[in-house]
Amino acid sequence: MATCGHEMDRAFPGKGDMLKEFWWDLIKTHLLGAANKHLSDHLHRKFRLGKTATMRPGSGDVSVWPIEQQKTLFSLLGSVESDIGGQLTESCLMVPNKTTSGLLFPTETDFRSCEVCHRENCPSRHAPFNKDLWEDIEHE
Repeated sequence: MATCGHEMDRAFPGKGDMLKEFWWDLIKTHLLGAANKHLSDHLHRKFRLGKTATMRPGSGDVSVWPIEQQKTLFSLLGSVESDIGGQLTESCLMVPNKTTSGLLFPTETDFRSCEVCHRENCPSRHAPFNKDLWEDIEHE
């Protein structure tokens, strides 16, 4: 789990100014990216991981890993609220809004969850949809 932190929400300088809100949200997105990279680098060093893949509840098609399973993941992660300030809402969204959770796991083959997601215009897409992989998953 990684987050941009509650500090960004508390420090926001321009409530009601749409342009400032846009730029602040973009800064928070970049901070979350930096936190994710730091966490991934740390895990790779500490556990000497080779090639890895990541999956996140609610990322991609609902049948792959439904967002409601955030509740299960949060229970496995333990005290994330006291550890890093992450909270899960009743609707399974995370607070702060630039927070992410999921699994990083070793793999021998390249895999991106985007490969099993039908959302063509997703701004977070990292790989094209893979029809063959999708059909393999759906037929299991």
